[in-house]
Amino acid sequence: MGTKLVRREGLIQSAEGRAQCAERRRAFCALRSPLSAPRSLLSALRSPVSHLRSPASPPRSPLCALRSALCALILALLVLSCRSDINKPAPSPAVPQVRATVITIETTVQPQNKTFTHSIVIAGDKARSLDEIDQWRLFDLKANTVTLVDEIAKSYRTSAVARETEDRGLEATRETKPLQGVNATLWTTRKGGYVRQLWIGNHPAIPPQLFSMMSGIKMQGFPLAEHAELPYLNKKLVVDKTVTRIESKNVPASLFAIPAVTKPGANRRPAS
Repeated sequence: MGTKLVRREGLIQSAEGRAQCAERRRAFCALRSPLSAPRSLLSALRSPVSHLRSPASPPRSPLCALRSALCALILALLVLSCRSDINKPAPSPAVPQVRATVITIETTVQPQNKTFTHSIVIAGDKARSLDEIDQWRLFDLKANTVTLVDEIAKSYRTSAVARETEDRGLEATRETKPLQGVNATLWTTRKGGYVRQLWIGNHPAIPPQLFSMMSGIKMQGFPLAEHAELPYLNKKLVVDKTVTRIESKNVPASLFAIPAVTKPGANRRPAS
């Protein structure tokens, strides 16, 4: 009788050992198959508890249970990391970059109390204002030309920059103040109720002829701050522009390239 009891207990323990080995194999298979891992890991997490509850199995020490829980946790983290690598989108192709000087200008309009920000980018001998979108101008500072790009009509034309006019009533004053690290001089003009003030400075990062080419005003230097007033009905329209930042950074090279879909158009009068 005692021999049969010992043999039966041995059979029970060997069967439980085979079950534990099967559970371990399923847990390791989860690492090879990330898509079916959660169900296998759940069974692996439940198996230690089920064996502890079995009256025929010997009691397990707390250290052994802790090791089993840590192993299951590590397996779960490995599977999650594999899933994140699988679902991670492919990186977008690199866009060609070019080093450029970027002038950031902030414009405030009253009484609407609205603020706008745009940039002027300069790379080598090319410059353009990014507030021009569908129809924009690309200035060639060396050739003294401007290319008008019309992305709606899918055409472009290049012409010489129009000859600058005289200062259009702008007169320099003796008032100066530091702006963006340089000394700026106040230029003013008045026509009836219209008032315009320009703080002109020669910044080393800005070509001195850039403002003249873009505005048609014969002047050396760039307005680092601007104030304009115009009576409108019973109100006064006030526009203030300020250069808030001048920095050198990488920008897309496509900003200075004529789109491939455009075709040369007939040259008209010089652009201003």
